[in-house]
Amino acid sequence: MRGALLLTAARTPYRRAGLSFPVGAPLTIAILALGVTQLRQLLADPAITVMVGQDNGQFLTVPELTADVTDELLQAFIDDAPAVELEAVAQAPIDPTEDIAGLRQMLDQRSAALGVANDQLLAAQDEVRGLAADLASVRADLDGAKGQIAALQAANQQLSDELVKAEAGASDRQAQIAELQAALDKAKKPAPKAKAADE
Repeated sequence: MRGALLLTAARTPYRRAGLSFPVGAPLTIAILALGVTQLRQLLADPAITVMVGQDNGQFLTVPELTADVTDELLQAFIDDAPAVELEAVAQAPIDPTEDIAGLRQMLDQRSAALGVANDQLLAAQDEVRGLAADLASVRADLDGAKGQIAALQAANQQLSDELVKAEAGASDRQAQIAELQAALDKAKKPAPKAKAADE
């Protein structure tokens, strides 16, 4: 039934937002009969299931309709509801203690949700700090590797220079050996014989 809410209390008799729930039966009430404060209290009470009437006569839960929506949206929901003829539901004056209890319940729920969100935030911060430490370690390893590469390159250049010098020295020695060999060969040649006296 469009324009009505079907309210089911987990235990009966039960009172909330000035409404008395009969024993063992749900309560059907026109949406237009509620105020924003009453509707929010009903939605915030975990002991109450709120179902919205449809054109086909069925009642369905609406996930978007929660106690966390703004007063403006709740008022718009009430104002958009069509008028329906239902048996009048006797509404007792709203007990201030009910308001306080409802507010405390909402505060406890939001505090619990805030605690969970805070724990998730702390866990995320710890993860970020861990990642930052890992990144710093990787950067330090990279800097160390760069230093080792530079040292190896310098040592390689030094070896290359020494090799060039060694090759130049070997070439000089080969030239000296060739000169000594030529001198030795020259020294080994016999001296020419002297001519006879009568000639």
